[in-house]
Amino acid sequence: MVKKLLYLLLGLNCLACAWILAVRCSSNLDAGAFYSWESLMAYSIWKIQNHLPLYEWPQREPFALTLYNYLFYELYAYLLNRLGVSGAGILLAGRMLTLLFACLGAGVLTSIMREACPEQTRKGTMPLAVMLASLTWLSTSYLGWHALTLRPDVAAVATACIGTLILVHGVAKHSLALVALSGLFFYGCWAQKQSAVTLFLGACLCLLISRKFRSLVVLASFFAIPVLVTLWVGGDQYRYNILIAPRIVGSFSLKAAVSEWGKVIMLNLLVWVLAAVSLGKQVRKLVVIWINGLHETDDVSSALTQCVMACTFVVGLPIATLLLSKEGAGKNHLLEVFVAASVLAFSQLAHLRVLGSKQATQLARFAVSVLAFLWLAYPALQMAYLLIFGSASYGRGLATGQFGLNSLAQLKEGKTPWHVQLASNEQLVERKAVASELASLPKPLFIRDEVFLLPWYATGGRYPAYNPDPIYEEAAVRKGIMMRSLQQLLRQHRFASVILQTEDAALKDALTSDYREVPAPPKIRERGFRLLVYNPDTSTANRRNDGKSGRL
Repeated sequence: MVKKLLYLLLGLNCLACAWILAVRCSSNLDAGAFYSWESLMAYSIWKIQNHLPLYEWPQREPFALTLYNYLFYELYAYLLNRLGVSGAGILLAGRMLTLLFACLGAGVLTSIMREACPEQTRKGTMPLAVMLASLTWLSTSYLGWHALTLRPDVAAVATACIGTLILVHGVAKHSLALVALSGLFFYGCWAQKQSAVTLFLGACLCLLISRKFRSLVVLASFFAIPVLVTLWVGGDQYRYNILIAPRIVGSFSLKAAVSEWGKVIMLNLLVWVLAAVSLGKQVRKLVVIWINGLHETDDVSSALTQCVMACTFVVGLPIATLLLSKEGAGKNHLLEVFVAASVLAFSQLAHLRVLGSKQATQLARFAVSVLAFLWLAYPALQMAYLLIFGSASYGRGLATGQFGLNSLAQLKEGKTPWHVQLASNEQLVERKAVASELASLPKPLFIRDEVFLLPWYATGGRYPAYNPDPIYEEAAVRKGIMMRSLQQLLRQHRFASVILQTEDAALKDALTSDYREVPAPPKIRERGFRLLVYNPDTSTANRRNDGKSGRL
């Protein structure tokens, strides 16, 4: 009875998350071209599609920072080119590609979970593995919108999961060729996101503990050699963007890390509790493997898989906490750790399935059912809120998935974390009207909106576009590495049109740089913006008149 209840709760969770994911996909297709948190990534992919340099100096004009490693951009640009997608479609189709990579990750994780089960408990675990792997990669309680963002995390970790699965088979079959192939897949993960090395480090630690030194050397070599060659061939600008620029943002906050951990743990207690229980049992197994060797165990594949995931979990906790403490970091940095925790949790659930009917076992199964019910609560509340309020729910609360330690206080203020759409119909109509008005203005233009700074809006599809990373720039200005980029570009008259709000400090720089104010289009004016334009002929005449009147 308890087993059926667990399967029912997990199945309902999958259905709820699938429904929410469908709403998000629909919202992305409707409004995704006008709402973005990934403009830097979209611009970099656009540059590759147009055969332009991917990595540039972010402290020099045009002040473009390319945060992630080359393979992410090259892969997405290649796939989007094959699909015939460019311009604003990069945002729409790029997010759908990420969803496909998430589905790939779920499929590979299902196989890894099955490998983690000893032969005697593996039979009949496929439905459980499919549900738990799907909730790891596609649930609203953890990845949420990250499964539909133009970022490298999902594709990179899916690649690392493939490498992990190949490694397990390689070691079990004594095949150094498969181990070498695994190292190349881990390199592929790093080549998409340079900080995604947790599964690789967990695999290395596992091989070290199991004293598989030849496999360890092969795995490390086929990872490290391509990394070193890439760093050497990439050049100074490449190395600065992926290695040095992230360190410029040197502000760390333990409070921010604890807050992100709190969100992930609170909404996914089932995974973390079972992973902790499983990890406690793994310690004794790791000692046995260290003493007797890996191939002295009854099931090599199962022991190795659990060993890799336990090592990844232990190694990943401090790494993820450090990454989460950086300014601008999010829970996506926990994905590798969450994958490892899910495999450990699955092994514990599979073990509970085959235990007898002792009272302690029944209590454990009941506790798991309670945790499964709590896991279902968040997507159920999101569904209920959306069904009650519809698109009007947008804008009344936090971004989806940002449920945190202060959410109760926010609920009392009339705010909610339940909405799942990018925008309401009214907001979308307004954004489209603004985009239409921007199309009629002289290019290139500047507006404090990262979507409308993309080249298909701001420059008429011409290079370069101005779309800086504000977090990097603030840190670089504080450290004296650069001056404020917008101030420099205004003084050099790089924009034909400038749209700023009255309280914007850059307004004074524009007015003192020969920009003159003209009537703004209706929708832009309604949002509190002022329109300034630069006319070289008029500015030259004004300077001549100023000279005749004796002014500087």
